[in-house]
Amino acid sequence: METMNMSKLHLSSARSQHPNENSQIQSEVKYESNTFLDPDDEYQCEYKEEIWKYLLEQESKKPNILLQSPQLEFRGALVKQLREVSKKLGLSIATLHSAVAHLDLFMDAHRLRSDRLTHVALACLSLAAKADEKFSRAPTLKTLSKVSSVQLCGKTFRQLEWMVGQHVRWRLLAPTPVAFASLLAQYVVADSDLTTRHPKFVRRFRRDGMKLLEAYLDLTLSDVRLKVVESVEVGCACVSCARAELGLNAWPDWLADITGRTKETVAPVARLLHRMMQIKSRETTDSEVDQGYGSARTTPNITPSTSPQYHISSPGTSTYCPPQINAEYLIPNNTTLPYYTNSNQNTEYRLCKASRLIEASIEPSTSMAVKRNMDQSELELDRKRYRVSLSQTVQ
Repeated sequence: METMNMSKLHLSSARSQHPNENSQIQSEVKYESNTFLDPDDEYQCEYKEEIWKYLLEQESKKPNILLQSPQLEFRGALVKQLREVSKKLGLSIATLHSAVAHLDLFMDAHRLRSDRLTHVALACLSLAAKADEKFSRAPTLKTLSKVSSVQLCGKTFRQLEWMVGQHVRWRLLAPTPVAFASLLAQYVVADSDLTTRHPKFVRRFRRDGMKLLEAYLDLTLSDVRLKVVESVEVGCACVSCARAELGLNAWPDWLADITGRTKETVAPVARLLHRMMQIKSRETTDSEVDQGYGSARTTPNITPSTSPQYHISSPGTSTYCPPQINAEYLIPNNTTLPYYTNSNQNTEYRLCKASRLIEASIEPSTSMAVKRNMDQSELELDRKRYRVSLSQTVQ
């Protein structure tokens, strides 16, 4: 692992000494919502199959990440900061994921000064925005400095961008889970899944599906160990979890044929993401405070309490590597998710139902369904069977 001394770059993390100027700066910045789908619908064209094959080809060329950075404890705070800056600048989720991917690769091969990690993260975000966003939306150095409240020197910051670009071999458009999920976004709610064609219902149902897909994609940034999983599998798992939370078949056969990913391949990652979402929902309910992102040493929703700008790293050699970080990360093949008695709560009930649908995508239920009709006796029989099955589930 290469040792990098960034003291020569003379990058200063001090805030501007003019508070009035900062107040004017904040008023000039436009706060825009983070969009998931491409506004130009570049993926929704007749070349979707060719794009999918090309992304798979590029996925096979991605360098392996070894999770050997001794500064992984700061990753959660860095990702949280990148998320806030990208939201203020109105950058897409694809840009955020690309920036985090560049940051993970660069940190994996370098040991940086802890008070310079913020500058590295901003350089990764700048490169990702120049590659993914339109030219008019890519932030300038001045805008990036104003939004992040970090004073940046133009010459040295460009040198840092060059170092990051050289390390990733200028593969700034390497596929991320967002790229694969964007191609599959239209299948979160397919036409065959709709029980009614009412325009208002369809719009709301599809909007809820996009929000769930965006939430699961956002969740994939929580744990750096997901980087060892192929991006296509993570993207497919996000689609599967979003469908399951909507009460749909998590991974139907026709979707497996389109993607070339079987249920047995997608389900383990989907189980893991679903479990992470359960943990996050409970932490949010208990504390009502979003703690941001975790890292390899923390839970999925807890960030280090020490800011990377003011932390003084302990002395060590450039080859220092904690044993728990280098441990091989394996996705559990058979994760048992508990069912809770407080299923009357909307969140718990929805997650419980989604878990059952994910499991059913591999092992279909053997219980027989009763077809509803206008016969009152049949309807009453259906209701009784439903109550019995529900009582058995939540025990």
